[in-house]
Amino acid sequence: MISVIIVTKDRPWDVEHISLRSLMDQDCKTFEVLIWDASSSDETEKVCFKLKDSFLERNVALKYFKAPRVGISSQRNDAVEKACGDVVFFIDDDSEVSSDGVRVIAELFESNPEAMGAGLPLVDVPRTSNSVASTNVGSKSLKSKWYSRIGYVSKRTVNIAGSTRGTSSTFPEAQWLSGCSMAFRKKVFNDMKFNEVLETFAPYANGEDVEFSHRVYLKFQRPLRISSKGEIIHRPAPVSRVSDPRTWIATLVFNRFQILKVASGSLFWLGFLGYFWSMIRLFRKMSRQYGSVNAWSGFRLAIRRLLADRHLEMK
Repeated sequence: MISVIIVTKDRPWDVEHISLRSLMDQDCKTFEVLIWDASSSDETEKVCFKLKDSFLERNVALKYFKAPRVGISSQRNDAVEKACGDVVFFIDDDSEVSSDGVRVIAELFESNPEAMGAGLPLVDVPRTSNSVASTNVGSKSLKSKWYSRIGYVSKRTVNIAGSTRGTSSTFPEAQWLSGCSMAFRKKVFNDMKFNEVLETFAPYANGEDVEFSHRVYLKFQRPLRISSKGEIIHRPAPVSRVSDPRTWIATLVFNRFQILKVASGSLFWLGFLGYFWSMIRLFRKMSRQYGSVNAWSGFRLAIRRLLADRHLEMK
């Protein structure tokens, strides 16, 4: 059985009209849905109560839990403990699963017994769009069309500096999975957890999906699988999850370093050179977007914490 887990905070409309609506239309029934809610109100709980009977009519259990802790990593870790399935499938509250999505995930694990993690192709659609879940993964950009013409296939990879490539790649083997479309065998969590250190500056642990899924890839030395069927349509919320630009910048700098530590392995200093160069570019980008004062404040927050952590590691 598949346990679909949605961690959420203060997004009742998204839960009702995007994620849960798509799960009600699945063409299989062998799954359960867990809503792990850290909201400041009871609106999401009311949504789940309203839709619970509709799910039961489809022989699917919709389970609501009030999160004891706030944070993407910590909420996911806590939710896994309540999951009954042998596969846990994480989606975001602002993500739609194609009608065959849950079945495709189940079939992917059944046909690949060595696979520890898998996901569906990902399509980002602006929230202003009124279209519903499409089965078309291929509204290709000019870049994608050019790659197709020269025979180049992009892949989901993580380099030793911690940066990623291939978010929209449909190549069947991957080194990382997106947080709005990632599934793992539950036994992976017997001795692995999402990294809660990534919540240091904000509950929105940016990059926790890359950090965890890449650790799974490295530990089991097996590629993560991306299906050629099904899809996830991600409709990003127009409001940022982190309102303070300094906190957001600190999160980007600090969390990227945590991914670097995982990805670089024995080549840490070589990876660090790449990280350092990418941080120069990030500083320029954040300065243009938020102003140099905010950019420097955010970087200083992250650097101070990284130095403090380094000091503790050396003791």
